[in-house]
Amino acid sequence: MPRFDFQFLGSDPSSPDAVGVEFPDAQAAIREARRTAAEMMRDAAMDGRTLDGGLEVFDSDGVMILRVRSVEEGV
Repeated sequence: MPRFDFQFLGSDPSSPDAVGVEFPDAQAAIREARRTAAEMMRDAAMDGRTLDGGLEVFDSDGVMILRVRSVEEGV
């Protein structure tokens, strides 16, 4: 089964966290990344934290297949 790396991005992009996970294919990894990103944004909003972060997904060759970012901007 192919391995995909999820790189979690916070307000400090110089210190991302990476997690490797196996999925049947890229589409399964993308679905999971979208679900995870939505949960991260929901949790931040519920806790009153700034929505600034996201995640990137890389395939086993190191090619980015998805980037999800959330950025909160005041008006």
